Amino acid sequence: MRINRVSEQKFVVDRQQHDDLIPKYLKILEKLQKNYPIKYDLKHAYLVNFEKNKDLPIHRWFYYKQGYSAELVRELLSKSHTLNPEDYILDPFCGVGTTQVTAQSLGTKSVGLEVNPIASFASEVKTCSFNESEIKKIKKTLKDINALLQTSKLIPKYKKLKAIFEPSQLTQILKIKGFYENIKNRKIQKFFKLAYISIIENCSNRTKDGNGIKIAKNKQPVTDVIDYYVQKCQTMLTDLQQRTSSADSLTIHGSILQDTVFTQLRSLPIRAVMFSPPYANCFDYCEVSKMEIWLGDFVHEYRDFDKFRGEAIRSHVNSKFNHTVQHDNYNANTIASLIGTFNVWNKNIPDMLRGYFDDMEEVLRRIHKILKKNDYCFIVVANSSYKGIVVPTDLLLADIGKSIGFKVKSIIVARAMNTSSQQIQELKESKLRRESIIFLQK
Repeated sequence: MRINRVSEQKFVVDRQQHDDLIPKYLKILEKLQKNYPIKYDLKHAYLVNFEKNKDLPIHRWFYYKQGYSAELVRELLSKSHTLNPEDYILDPFCGVGTTQVTAQSLGTKSVGLEVNPIASFASEVKTCSFNESEIKKIKKTLKDINALLQTSKLIPKYKKLKAIFEPSQLTQILKIKGFYENIKNRKIQKFFKLAYISIIENCSNRTKDGNGIKIAKNKQPVTDVIDYYVQKCQTMLTDLQQRTSSADSLTIHGSILQDTVFTQLRSLPIRAVMFSPPYANCFDYCEVSKMEIWLGDFVHEYRDFDKFRGEAIRSHVNSKFNHTVQHDNYNANTIASLIGTFNVWNKNIPDMLRGYFDDMEEVLRRIHKILKKNDYCFIVVANSSYKGIVVPTDLLLADIGKSIGFKVKSIIVARAMNTSSQQIQELKESKLRRESIIFLQK
């Protein structure tokens, strides 16, 4: 379900509490900004998004708007201590594996965690090591593809299936699906499955839009889906053949908040951490990826989405979530309560925000336990706002990190984010609408 947030006039629903919380909120902002001076380096504006990856070998196998660039990973690692051959870098929110793929190219071991099934699958395939025999098998399979095409017997139960494709497109889509499903070698099957998943959006009449997908009115449809798929496979094969370095990399479908995953991580020599968590902006990344999730058979019923949403940190309100808080945070609670005094579009947003910072504190606590003294943790994060009240996520996470035992080395603003003229007029703290990189050191 795509959330439809109809714009409505802003007004206060609890004036007494609002007037009581405003001075507390402003004092929090003043104190945090004084404690953690901000540096501005707008050259990072082009590094904190995935756009620079779209033409890079391996990275280009699956476009992921929520990711950052390989160049950013290289730059941040250059600021860290030298990693030994046996050391790992951890990305606990690895998306489609940008940190891991870049680490592999540098000969550095890596481990990534991800709860979004599409992203974790892409990360797994992109970091998989294929030997010469397997590459030859991929090449031969691709050469014989026309003889191997067959309609899948597993038709997804996605209600919009016939709406997002023309009949001729859907026929081809299902033939490609049947093709890779009948490949016996699991590694090779996953290679061809990722190519299939990667073309779905471009072949559909939909486009990803913020917190969901929408009809793309001016989109030119891909009519020869099979030829488009073959071209994608050829590009991926070329990248495999040209890959020069492939250090060990592990992708785990799961969360660092799961004790079994955390225990597994503690057994590895992890000496650096780099990640971009979901932002506290109510975006549900399962909703954004639902076409690929359905057509890739990662779910078979609509209720299956609850499993993936339940594993994610509390950054959206699309499903039921635990409203309890383990680590009470005065700053986060005050800001959440202030936002709750307005007519927010969902009554659970204040509790979501409390849960978000509760979860992120536990994430940072676990990272602190994994790292050794002087090791680095880099966090790419954007601030959000509700009804003109900015949630200074970068400052709040830096403050949480410090309370745990990290040194806050710096907070670098990568780019300013769009703010409506109404918010600018109402909020003197509009400069807090930004995307930043937090440098922590144990």
